[in-house]
Amino acid sequence: MDYNKQPKTIEEQVELLRLRGLIIDDEEKLKKYLSHISYYHLSAYFKSFQKLPADDFKDDVNFEDILNIYVFDKKLRLLLLDILEIVEKSFKCKLIAKVALENGNSHWFLDVNLFQDQEKYDQYIKPVINKTKESKDEGIKHYYKKYNSPDCPPAWTLIDPLTFGEAVNIFRWLNTENRNKVSRDYDLDEKYLLSWMYGLSVLRNTCAHHSRLWNRELFAGVKQDPKLYAEFFNPRKRNRLYNYLVVLQIMAYKISPSSTWVDKLAKLIDEHEINIDYMGFPDDWIDRLNRIQ
Repeated sequence: MDYNKQPKTIEEQVELLRLRGLIIDDEEKLKKYLSHISYYHLSAYFKSFQKLPADDFKDDVNFEDILNIYVFDKKLRLLLLDILEIVEKSFKCKLIAKVALENGNSHWFLDVNLFQDQEKYDQYIKPVINKTKESKDEGIKHYYKKYNSPDCPPAWTLIDPLTFGEAVNIFRWLNTENRNKVSRDYDLDEKYLLSWMYGLSVLRNTCAHHSRLWNRELFAGVKQDPKLYAEFFNPRKRNRLYNYLVVLQIMAYKISPSSTWVDKLAKLIDEHEINIDYMGFPDDWIDRLNRIQ
């Protein structure tokens, strides 16, 4: 079928919401949000308040109800970005140090034998090395200005400017022996560290790109060891936010055991009176996360 919807003015958007049953106490406030955030972005928060598959709102739904969730979601993303930064930096540091030190090679990126095979190396690792030649990072620019060989900066210069996802992808294509060299520093098997870092990189991108976390199904999922940390997960809602937060707390405790981000999260949920079931949280989620060590 052809798409034939036409753009609507802010006034038309307000009227559409009113016709669909949304209670609007302050029309100017709603117009302000629609003009700076967009109807489409806000509509992601409408769904739980609507009589799906129709777009009509349930009885007694006020715009302030939706705004409360929107503001909570924004604060949640900012809170998680803070702790995700700590995990990302630690993971990059371990990846650099363990592979470099245990192989005695400051430029281990160039050794195809440390990776799974030549095909994967050519497809996934070489493009990362080539990309650095266009980097604006001061350390990388200094390397190429001063040195002719080897053909890329040392690992500690090269990996820092990479995105979390790029660092995870490099870890993914290392051979199992070298992945375990990194994972053992966290007392984890490499298959769990890979799954968890990939999941957290997806979570980080979701937060950084201002996408909705509340009532969202995150597609990556995180592996759960039936023997290790199993009691803390919620296996019935594998792809919901809570299970990612279990992983985040496991990693946060290993890196910064004095972190109080769980307490801040509890306060935020209480402040906005959030239904935690939408995010896959069990009723005893605070106790579960605080028992992780």
